[in-house]
Amino acid sequence: MVGFKAMTMDDIASQLSISKKTIYQYFPDKDSLVMSVVEKEVIQSESDCQLTLEMSADAIDEILIANQFFTEDFKDINPIIFHDLEKYYRKSYLLFMEHKNGQFYEVVGSNITRGITEGLYRPEVNVEILTRFRLESVFMAFDQKVFPSNQYNLIDVYNTLIDHFIYGIVTDKGRVLLNEYKAERNKKSN
Repeated sequence: MVGFKAMTMDDIASQLSISKKTIYQYFPDKDSLVMSVVEKEVIQSESDCQLTLEMSADAIDEILIANQFFTEDFKDINPIIFHDLEKYYRKSYLLFMEHKNGQFYEVVGSNITRGITEGLYRPEVNVEILTRFRLESVFMAFDQKVFPSNQYNLIDVYNTLIDHFIYGIVTDKGRVLLNEYKAERNKKSN
């Protein structure tokens, strides 16, 4: 997949096996099409976050379930899309950033607080700093200056960063549970 900027309306029409004129019946321009995609992703992300919370037994399980959702979503994403959003589709980028700094921030902070309450995360961690760190580390995986996609696999980078984060905040009890969850998930995937 190419980024938003490189994909033309002709490319989109060809992929959908429809005419460009048909696309323009629904979207007056490429900006509105990109905005629609971002809006859809924001809504899906909110739904996934709620489902993750409902499915999880504890804070560590919540992170691991969220990781499964993200990994599934990221496998088909070209990391350049965030650069394209910021540079060429400002309104869409601002909507995404509002989501990141609003709902994502709340979800991550709540998870850290939950983990502390459950005795799975160290009580002395600074929730606000680690929430910001976690959010930025997720999006750092997409930064082509830091992790060029021709040298790094996005999923590998993301999983390495999440492991670093979670092992850094767990208590001994949390580490044991995390390792149990990981072993259980590895058995299921084999």
